[in-house]
Amino acid sequence: MGKGPYADMIRSELERCGYDILIQDDSQDNGYCLDLVEATGERTFITAQGIEGAFQKKWLDSIRRNPDVMYWLIQVEEQPAGVINLTGLENPEGRVGWAYYVGEKRLRSMGTALSLEMGLYDHALVSLGKKAVYSDVFSLNKGVIQLHRLCGCETVEEKKAHVCKEGIWYDVTYMRMTAERWLAVRDGKKYEKIAFPDVSGIFT
Repeated sequence: MGKGPYADMIRSELERCGYDILIQDDSQDNGYCLDLVEATGERTFITAQGIEGAFQKKWLDSIRRNPDVMYWLIQVEEQPAGVINLTGLENPEGRVGWAYYVGEKRLRSMGTALSLEMGLYDHALVSLGKKAVYSDVFSLNKGVIQLHRLCGCETVEEKKAHVCKEGIWYDVTYMRMTAERWLAVRDGKKYEKIAFPDVSGIFT
């Protein structure tokens, strides 16, 4: 997050939605993208780059020093494609959360998605010895929920009107894979085994 009138607007919206500001850099304002739409439907974009375009490694220091999370870069066909992470690693009950994002659409596939998810279960529940891995999904994302089920996940609960995004309330489905369940089903799953390097001590 930068400092200036555009940063103030972004900060206000993030705070309204309940998001924390994780990185603050007062050296420059944030940028913007202006979308001009003509009556014919033709669009013109005017973009002004701000602090988000002046990336600095020091911004990641707080994340690197946090023992409660781990991040890995996803590479597909030897190209950077996205990020996958575990959170809650210091939870004394052994329950962790996970999420991933593949930004390059051309590198997305069902096989990649299945291998990433089930590979993460191998790492979290077998290698790290955690008790359960949790995820939360907007209930309208039926495809993602079905993907989790294909991997063997079970639905824990659905919370109605639980998250507000741009003034609209969304239902959220919470799902879980326990260590006991994963060990029982994984031999029947076909997926590419993915190695997750131990990054816990790299940035200390």
